[in-house]
Amino acid sequence: MHNIRLRGPWEYLPLAHTLLLSDGSASQQTDDLPEGGRMRIPADWSAALGTFRGRVRFTRFFNQPTGLEKGDTVWLVVEPPDAWGEVRLNDGALGSVAAGEPAARYDVTDRLLERNELIIEVECPQVTPESAPLTRPEDRTEEDAGGLVGEVRLEIDSEF
Repeated sequence: MHNIRLRGPWEYLPLAHTLLLSDGSASQQTDDLPEGGRMRIPADWSAALGTFRGRVRFTRFFNQPTGLEKGDTVWLVVEPPDAWGEVRLNDGALGSVAAGEPAARYDVTDRLLERNELIIEVECPQVTPESAPLTRPEDRTEEDAGGLVGEVRLEIDSEF
């Protein structure tokens, strides 16, 4: 197996402030968002966004791995973000990944282009005392930052 880590730089863009309500629904507000920028992954977003709570789009472009042979399988592996995320490759939805779950693995062999766009939208909402039991593991505090805190990588499995 061969690994290609997609560490960075990644573009990030805050999309909405999010507040998790006691009924499990979320309230989003798009005014007064912080500016976007670039960061290396894995990282939490506190260095760039401080205590921001909400939805942030992370985008990374990468080229198709070279030397692929018939029978090779290319997996996109996304370790859980803080707190959950939606994964897209080249405008196609792959799935979701959440804190406390195993890394998500997607077979992207047939989806790869010469140049690829990977988007992971991470949601780390502000919680209220009423909503906290619905969403927070015991070790998570409101001060914890969100973001792509785990590795994102391609794994290439060869048939031989």
